[in-house]
Amino acid sequence: MNFRTHYIIIVLMGLLAIACEPLDDIRDELDNAYSGPLRKDLKYELKPADYLTISKMAKEDAQTPKELEMAEQIAVDTVLYPGMSVKYIPKVIDDVFKGFGIKSISEVSFRASESIGEEVVAVLEYYEMQPARFWKFSPVIEIDMNSDNAFYQYITDYVKASEELGKYWEARYLPFGRDLYYGSTAKYYNFDLVFHNRANSSREMEGEAQIDPVLAALYDANDLVKLEEVLIERVVEAMNVVLQQHYMESGAEILSNGVTITYKVLGTCRFDDRSNQIMTCNFNCIKASPEPQFELLSGPVFSVKK
Repeated sequence: MNFRTHYIIIVLMGLLAIACEPLDDIRDELDNAYSGPLRKDLKYELKPADYLTISKMAKEDAQTPKELEMAEQIAVDTVLYPGMSVKYIPKVIDDVFKGFGIKSISEVSFRASESIGEEVVAVLEYYEMQPARFWKFSPVIEIDMNSDNAFYQYITDYVKASEELGKYWEARYLPFGRDLYYGSTAKYYNFDLVFHNRANSSREMEGEAQIDPVLAALYDANDLVKLEEVLIERVVEAMNVVLQQHYMESGAEILSNGVTITYKVLGTCRFDDRSNQIMTCNFNCIKASPEPQFELLSGPVFSVKK
């Protein structure tokens, strides 16, 4: 092999190494970006073995005779005392729920008491997977309506069954249906805020569905700014309906670990410019299940849907 041939081979090897490096970097970035499947519906109830595990950890951490006594009692009564859940439950569920993505939510139920010998109550808490790959207590429960069209179906079914609003339901997009009051449809996972779509639909299906006179008056007066404000207010109201309907079945709580729970709801709104935006509102539960009630805490806030 002469010098010229040897030189060319060295140069080609160098170029190959340079070309491969970015590909390796990209692959590593993709691997790091994927943190696992995102789940918001994980549920777990502490078992006797879990209380025993927590008891052992608490005994190792005990600093006073009182703390040691409570740590030992955990295994006897299968109950947690103040401050223990937030500290030890993440370690327990880390062994149960492995490989789930960042922002996944786990609902954990357990028995708790203020002190040894006092009343034992059932407690429900929520834990969120953090970017650093550990579970952390979270007083914020996120309801992403775009994750399941059942959330939009709650609204159309609610309108259809309502004595007052039933006249605004239409048999379009069956089997889902659509409502002309909130503008929801489970078929498209959104709230349609393009009002002339509703008005035209109502005219086409006269006698089956009516158009809301409040919205119609604003539309006819070309007061589009006020019209959009009212449409957005309706979406906020619809999100409240979603919370009431969803948690009537699964149970809503006011406090978690002594902290007020915030229910964060995200839904898609379709605007006149054909853009789809994510609308986010935060609610507080002011009356727990079985007939929960919620009030708007903050929002709405809009962001471009990616």
